[in-house]
Amino acid sequence: MYYRKSVIITLLWILAVTARAQIPKFNSNTSEIEKLSSPLYKNLSNQYDLIIGYTRESYWWSGKKTYSLLAFKNGICLKGSFYSKRGKNDSWSKPRIKFIAINRDSATFILNYLSDAGFFSLNRDTLNINHRSISDKQDEVFSVDDGVNYKFEILTGNSFTIIESYQPDYFLEKLPEYKSREIFIKCRNWFVAKFNSL
Repeated sequence: MYYRKSVIITLLWILAVTARAQIPKFNSNTSEIEKLSSPLYKNLSNQYDLIIGYTRESYWWSGKKTYSLLAFKNGICLKGSFYSKRGKNDSWSKPRIKFIAINRDSATFILNYLSDAGFFSLNRDTLNINHRSISDKQDEVFSVDDGVNYKFEILTGNSFTIIESYQPDYFLEKLPEYKSREIFIKCRNWFVAKFNSL
């Protein structure tokens, strides 16, 4: 009786760990030009089972490339950072990339939360709609100059996916009918908070 109970508990534990560690399937939504222009793709593609890179882009810090990184490889989970700076001749410095091993449960919790919230299936085009139709001939258009683009770059062995939204808080206020921005903002804020506490 004791032996059978131990076997059942062990099997349940193995199934739970396997389920938690499962990498979602991603469909690439990027062009070859985007691959060439992504410092994350150029430096880290095909090196990990999964990398989630989070960055903020703006005119005001366009001379720097920084990412917060969450990486998975062979059952090991890593927290990392990426930094590169534009030089005087417009070339970029060799990136400083640092990783530290982190608790697997904490990392897979972040991955599972984003997956369950529908974050990975968000559509880039919908996340960046800036107008609504007023009539058959007229649109109401909203804009922000020199704002911030919040971007997640997701790399797996055979895919490169970008989920991004320009000034999502402002545009959600102006266009609340597009609910995907609300999901993006919620997941962005949650990711940043959890990542910083790893």
